[in-house]
Amino acid sequence: LEQVLLGCLQGFPGFELFYVTDATGRQVTGNIGRQQAGGGVDDSARGKSWRDRPWFQDAVRQPGEVVVSDIYRSKATGDYCFTISTLLVDADGRTFGVLGADVNFLKLLSADSQA
Repeated sequence: LEQVLLGCLQGFPGFELFYVTDATGRQVTGNIGRQQAGGGVDDSARGKSWRDRPWFQDAVRQPGEVVVSDIYRSKATGDYCFTISTLLVDADGRTFGVLGADVNFLKLLSADSQA
């Protein structure tokens, strides 16, 4: 899963981090991000609970939707970001987690101004 997410990250420069939680909000992957040399996996957040974070709660409350958080300062990078998240379900419709993707707000603005 981490290698797939790392590949996705490389194709979308506005994204800063990808991560996946289980159904209870406990992070089951490392932070897949650009902060490591050449991009990579940082295991420091693996096992942390994010069940009280709005991006997790909103994804659980809105199955089948992609939700976008308010802008906040990232605990992982210190930069301003927002999180895009969605509930993950298996082929039988059972919830198994939430995918979170942080977008670096300043990098997004910078990329937009260069377009």
